Amino acid sequence: MSKLKQIIKLHCQGTGKRSVDQPEKLKTLYEFFPYAEKKLRQRGVTIHMMWEEYFNKNPDGYKATHFNNLFKAYRRRVTPSMHMDHKAGDKMCVDFTERN
Repeated sequence: MSKLKQIIKLHCQGTGKRSVDQPEKLKTLYEFFPYAEKKLRQRGVTIHMMWEEYFNKNPDGYKATHFNNLFKAYRRRVTPSMHMDHKAGDKMCVDFTERN
C-alpha cells in the first residue's frame, strides 16, 4: 500500500467514511504535502506560503486553517520524532543547525 493510500486511510478512520468516498481535493492535497514538507526545510519558507501556493494551483481547495490542521496531522504520521534514553551526565548532545 502506498504512503498516500495509508495516509488517506488513517484520515478516514473515525469519520465513518471509506477512503474511496473522499473528495478529489483531499487526494490532491495529500499529493502536495511531500513537496510542501521539502520546501519547508528551506530558510524563509512558511506554512502560509505553502498554503498560498497550494491554493493558487487549486482555487477550490481547502482554506488555510483546514490545510494547516491536515498538514500537522500528515507530519505527525510521516515524520515521527525519535526519543533517546540516556543517563544524566553520560553524554552531551550539541545541535549545530544554526547558521552563522
